[in-house]
Amino acid sequence: MRPSRRLNALLNSAFLDLVNKRETIRERIAEFVPPVQSLPTELLEEIFTFASPSPEELRGFTPHEAPWSLTKVCRRWRTIAESLPTLWTTVALIDPSWRYPLPLLRRQIKLSGNRPLRIHFHSARSFDCVTSLLRLLVQESSRWQLADLRIGYDEPFILNSVRGRVPLLRSLRIEPPLLNDFYACFASAPLRHLTISNASPSLALPWSELISYDGTGPAVQTLRILKKTSKLLQCRLQVFACREASTLPHVLIPRLRKIYVQDAQILGWLVLPALEELFLLHDCVGLVLSLVRRSSCNLDKLFTFEGHTPGAVAQILAHCSSITELGMQVGWDDAAALSVLLYRLTPRGGSYAPCLAPNLTAISFAGCITAHDVTFTQMVDMVAARWLMYADGACQRLKFLGLFMDDVCLNPALRQSFGRLEMFRREGLQVYIMTGPEARWNNGRVPDCLSHWLDPITD
Repeated sequence: MRPSRRLNALLNSAFLDLVNKRETIRERIAEFVPPVQSLPTELLEEIFTFASPSPEELRGFTPHEAPWSLTKVCRRWRTIAESLPTLWTTVALIDPSWRYPLPLLRRQIKLSGNRPLRIHFHSARSFDCVTSLLRLLVQESSRWQLADLRIGYDEPFILNSVRGRVPLLRSLRIEPPLLNDFYACFASAPLRHLTISNASPSLALPWSELISYDGTGPAVQTLRILKKTSKLLQCRLQVFACREASTLPHVLIPRLRKIYVQDAQILGWLVLPALEELFLLHDCVGLVLSLVRRSSCNLDKLFTFEGHTPGAVAQILAHCSSITELGMQVGWDDAAALSVLLYRLTPRGGSYAPCLAPNLTAISFAGCITAHDVTFTQMVDMVAARWLMYADGACQRLKFLGLFMDDVCLNPALRQSFGRLEMFRREGLQVYIMTGPEARWNNGRVPDCLSHWLDPITD
């Protein structure tokens, strides 16, 4: 055979081999099922549910985020997502004028079936497109379970349509303050959680049924409202003009277990026999101790924020030995006072040197706790003493340590201290460390792992 023919034959043979291999690969690709596609429908439904944002993550839905993004992956995912009504029951329209077209909202409401709706509508602008979105949501008010409405001054008139048509509404927040007549739209609602500003106690709202109240306003109005809330379990108060309430009598709230106050002066008018958790923004030792004595309550948890100094914390702990959990937000300038507090919290063995807060079993620090190596080392020494020396009877054994820090730059000293904490963790101490923006204690709130508020509407 001539060389050219022999070469052609070899090339043809090699080409046919490649064609056969290609066909084999195509057949295998056609038969291949991606692992995610083999997941059971029930498992995918659970994953889709977790993909939806939580109340803390709400920044407004867009067509490019879950749950809409789940419908764009493949036909099966779209079918599963659209057949799961609970995936569509949270409507979060944050400044929605250009991001959420009206047809898309209609589609979401249809996909939610007849399930209760959780509405978050934040828009200070009264464009026609925004008003149209709100009108569509108002048409579904009979399904509202939660309504977080932060609207423009021209839009409250639309809420007239919900009057007597909110049989499921348990959580309500409205901003800015409305005229009294508009609040009457919610008089028949079975409200349990209310967030409101400058409210008058004469408003036609079911005050006596509330279990959670977040209120901003003058002290006089606030106290008159609290007098009506006999079932209240938790409240967050931002009050002003406390001097005007000087002649008012004490207000008894028999079931209140948790309270956050921005201006602690309001504590001077309260009697809280069931109080367990106290959240403080500023130093107010005298007011706190008077409240505890007047109420005969056993304070269990104390959380303080950056405006509350470690020295004031020490004074409260010295008089409230019932406290079992302490959480502190530490500022840059608190190193010296914090060092003194840590020294007093450290048991040294024997009854001759009793330590502060002997019943403390959980302690958390947030903010600048790692800013000073010496202070952080002292904190670890305190933890070690409460973890190892409890048998002496000087204090209860520590069970939980929480550290919430924006950022950590590990130098040798800090690395050694964290190594000791890891050793305690392996021995059984629960050590919880969170870093980054999620670790910040903002707006008088601490992470849910420390204390959970009943109110489902968060900032």
